[in-house]
Amino acid sequence: APSIKGELKIPGYSTYMHLMDDDHLLTMGYDADDQGDFAYFQGIQLQVIDVSELSNPLLMHKEGIGTRGSTSDAATDHLAFTYFKARDLLAVPMTICE
Repeated sequence: APSIKGELKIPGYSTYMHLMDDDHLLTMGYDADDQGDFAYFQGIQLQVIDVSELSNPLLMHKEGIGTRGSTSDAATDHLAFTYFKARDLLAVPMTICE
């Protein structure tokens, strides 16, 4: 029986989420500029969210990469995403527009 434990509102949306450890979630998706009834996507967005307290998730880090038109295969294919926990390294293929 799935249930909502907490909520974190952020601009844009995440297309991939990866549990880094018991307390941190790495998300990848697209940043957005909200225009009311539509939004412009503004590049790739990587975020680290602290989920140690599920009722109160906290955005710890946010990084926007590129501008409108930037994309990554990892945004739609989880096999294109690699996180090396032992070295805290992330490998993500990207097409970056400036």
